[in-house]
Amino acid sequence: MKGLEPEIQRLIAQHKRELKKVKSIHEAELLESDERASQRYIRQIDELRDQLASEKEAACARERQLAKESYVSLVSLCWFILKFCSLTCFYCHVNFYVYYVLTWYWQCNDS
Repeated sequence: MKGLEPEIQRLIAQHKRELKKVKSIHEAELLESDERASQRYIRQIDELRDQLASEKEAACARERQLAKESYVSLVSLCWFILKFCSLTCFYCHVNFYVYYVLTWYWQCNDS
């Protein structure tokens, strides 16, 4: 048995080295896997951020368009009232000014 002891010690040492090597390889693989997952999450976050920004811009554009349409319809109504409704003499000077401003507005927006 004493003759086999150096061989057993050599095998134990070799086994410890192999086990250490396997553990270090496994650790490296885990770190690499974590890095890939981290990169994937960062990509997904960036894609979601871009998507939200484009959705926000689209919503703002819709809001601006609706506001513009509302404003144009209000101006059209005012134009109609000033052009086709009778005006009392008391408000003639004010209505003339409004009529003048609306006329100028239509001329600027027709071109």
